[in-house]
Amino acid sequence: MVICCIHNNIRLAFVVIATTILYTMANPLSDNQLNAWKSLLNAHAAAVGAIEARLHASGKIPLTWYDVLWSLHKTGGHLRFRALQDEIVLSRSALSRSVDALARRKLVRKEACPDDQRGVEVVLTEAGKSALADAWPVYSSGIKEHFARHFTDDECGRLAAILGRVLPTQ
Repeated sequence: MVICCIHNNIRLAFVVIATTILYTMANPLSDNQLNAWKSLLNAHAAAVGAIEARLHASGKIPLTWYDVLWSLHKTGGHLRFRALQDEIVLSRSALSRSVDALARRKLVRKEACPDDQRGVEVVLTEAGKSALADAWPVYSSGIKEHFARHFTDDECGRLAAILGRVLPTQ
């Protein structure tokens, strides 16, 4: 709220102060916080876009498929769909489409859960393991070129620790 009842130069100072207070109340982020957020989003988009293009140009599986296959691999080769959803940064419908596409290409199998017939278990196949291994050299070189080369190894360790604080604790 701005009250305009004083001489011009005092009124202007009051308007600036009031505007600053209102802006700060509505946007409680510092410039550094907002710039860090924007930089994180832009760096992520640039690196992922470049890596995705590199995978596509090399005839490898898309990055979203890689993430699904890797999540299955690191957890022993099979997960309930619901647990896989917790591992992947995709919406439920995008994950469902990805799993369906992977199943059509025989990179995964969908099976009924042995302990709950309503549930679906996603199982990594040998072809899926091969596709994962085949894509890794392209993916890892993309990570190095479009992300890691910008940092020292120590900086990467610090960055991982800093960003790890944002992750939910389980």
